[in-house]
Parts: sequence; C-alpha cells; structure tokens
Amino acid sequence: MADAVSSGPYAGLGAAHLDLYQAFAWRNWQLLRAGGRSALVLPRGALAGASLAAWRREILAHGSFADVCFLVNNQQWVFPEVHPQYTIGLTVTEKGGERVVRWAGPFANQKDLLKGAGELAEVPGDEFVSWSNTAAFPLIPDPDSAQVFRQMNKNARFDAVRDGWEFRPLQGDMNASGDRSVMEFDTEAPRGRIPVVAGASYNLWDPDAGTPFAYGNPKVLRPHLANKLAGAVRNSRSAYNGLKFAPKTLPMDSARIAFRDIARATDTRTAIPCLLPPGTAAVHQSPILVRRQGDEKAEAFLLGVMSSIPFDWGARRWVELHLTFELLNALPVPVYDPDSAAAKRVVEIAGRLAAVDGRYADWAGNAGVPVGSVRTRPDKDDLVAELDALVSLLYGLSEDQVEHVFAAFHRGWNYASRLDAVLKHYRVWKGKA
Repeated sequence: MADAVSSGPYAGLGAAHLDLYQAFAWRNWQLLRAGGRSALVLPRGALAGASLAAWRREILAHGSFADVCFLVNNQQWVFPEVHPQYTIGLTVTEKGGERVVRWAGPFANQKDLLKGAGELAEVPGDEFVSWSNTAAFPLIPDPDSAQVFRQMNKNARFDAVRDGWEFRPLQGDMNASGDRSVMEFDTEAPRGRIPVVAGASYNLWDPDAGTPFAYGNPKVLRPHLANKLAGAVRNSRSAYNGLKFAPKTLPMDSARIAFRDIARATDTRTAIPCLLPPGTAAVHQSPILVRRQGDEKAEAFLLGVMSSIPFDWGARRWVELHLTFELLNALPVPVYDPDSAAAKRVVEIAGRLAAVDGRYADWAGNAGVPVGSVRTRPDKDDLVAELDALVSLLYGLSEDQVEHVFAAFHRGWNYASRLDAVLKHYRVWKGKA
C-alpha cells in the first residue's frame, strides 16, 4: 500500500511514515473541477505538518481554504476513541476563485462551536503562506485574534539574522539515550558533579524548580562534551559552526537560555524558557539557544520576550505537543534596539529576574544588572507585569489587543488582576512613546 501511494501523484508523500489521510486529501483536491468544493475531517497534522505542505501550497496557488474549523477533542466530545488533547480540522477547500484562507477555532465543546464557527478569520493566501515555511495553519479562535496575530507577524522572525543579533536553537548538549553512558542518575545530591537538566528541571525565572535529569562526573562529562563540540564547530549544519571557544572552555561554562521541548497549547504556559546557570549541561528535551551574535544584553532581551504572555500567546497558535525548532524559528520577535528606552527596560527586568544568585555574577555584570535583586513576590509580580506591557508595546499591540491576548490566552484562567497590572504599566510606557 505504501509503495503504491508513494508512486502516485501525491507530492511530498513517501513510503515512510505514511498516513492514508494524506493521499485521501490529495485525491479529493485532484478530483475537484473549477468552482468545486470538498469537505473533509482531517487531523491537525494535515493542516500544519510538513508531509502535506505541498498540498496546502497547491490549494493556495489554485484556490482557497474556504472554511476550516478546528475542534479540540476535549473530554473526547468529538471522537470518543481519540486522545482528548488532539485537534481536528473540519476542512472545506475550493478550486479556483479568490486565493484566501478562512478559519476559526479551536473549539473545545459543542456550545462554543455553535457560537463561534461562523466568526471566521480571513487572510489573503499570499500573507498566510508567508507566516511559516510550510503554509501551516495557526490556531486562531476568532477575527480579533487574527488581527493580533497579523500585527505580531509584522515583526521579524525568530531566526532572522541582524547586525549584532543571531540566536539558533540546538538540541541540548547530549541525547538522553545516546549519551546515557556518561551520566549518573542518582540525583539526591550533586556531590561535586555537573547537573544535567531536562525541561522539567526548571521553570520561568526559576532554574531550580525541579531536580536535574542526571549528573555527570566532570572528569568524564567534560572530555565527552569537548569531543562533541570539536565536531560541531566544523559541521556547517551545527549552531556552533565557525564559533571559537577558549581552550578548555565549553558552552556550558556560560549562562545560556534553554526552553522546554515538550509543550502544549492547552497547558497553563507553552513557551517556558529559563537562563541556565553556568556549569549546567542539558539533554535534548531541553534545547538551548546558541548566541552566535550579540551580547548578554541582547540575550536578556530575547529571554524577556520569550518569557512574556504575548510571545507565549503567539506560540500557542502553533504548538500542539512540542515547541519544535521549525515552529520557534517562525515566531515573531521585536527588533532589539539597544538605544530604545523600552528595550533597555526589558533587558533590565529580564536580567534581574534571571540572575537569581551568585552563579550568574559574570552574566549579570555584562548585562548591567544586579544579582539577587528581586527578593519579594510582589516585586517579582510587578516586574513580570511590566515586562508583559513592554513586550506588547514592542510588538505594536493596542490596549484592546492586549486585553484580547489575556482573555484568549488560556481557558478558565483568572487573569483579571495580572491584566490590570499590565495595563497600568502599558499606559505609562505608552505615554512615554
């Protein structure tokens, strides 16, 4: 069956990892005549995964997605045999006519579906294609969300290389399985060993939120990582390619931004970055960001943006189970202007929140922030609210759009007090613009 499908007129489909819905989607499109429509129930992968990217581009080159409605199988209300966190797309395509994309959702129950299915976001096909490398569908629940999304995407992509700015994701320092022989898994006490973290080992502004994934004996782990680094700097596909390191120095000897690989749009937070302290290694479930260009202030700015509600709201439009490099690289990030008062304040806030203790002394000194300066919960909450306000302004969001981001961020969360704090800071900084 796989060989027959892979030899058919279905661009992008191969014999490996074949799902028959992919060929089914292609065949339904091919059978349409001009002005014809097809209506299919498809997994979200059909509308966001790489395997059907050519199918989506073909439709947008010669027709439209006339109506796509996303449903989250919450409590298995759509399909009782399908996992409750999966998303399904009710998909109507049309051959010929205007090149446009109309869609809504995700809806988590029948009541919300009946209420909101007619409120479709509408975007020209050319603009839609520019949002990602694969013409993937973000989850846009309503037209107001579409306007927020379009405004945020006026900013540069995460992977854009600018003068003095380049950050690339890397799958940690080691593979949790392939490099298991150099790790020790008794994690009750460090005993002079190097902590090796996974995503669950940290949280926003808290590098010690969980236990390390493992530890490593420095006499074993450091030579192992040095050998891997030597190969990486020569590999043109590596984030380390061409970078120079001082003798006997490893990337883990400096503070670095890491983020959780496992992430869901239905979790309380999706993008969960953290500044790892020097002397910390990471496995692949905790990708790290390699700073190829830029200084610690640029790094603090990026950490502040990634830790904000607006950035997370944008990530939630794409993520289902993992914050992949492909998704991360397409996310918009405001341009870092070191002379901007707002950008300077983002650096100060993020740097102070990240530099929790003396482990960060060198990084904090270069970022121009004090160590351990955020001592109380009210101070931290106020700084986090100000950060959300600043990032919102840097994205170009209006006050109404900020309110919408918070209201649409997570089902059932109590955001009123945090939003009030954010808007107070927003109005102050807006008045300075």
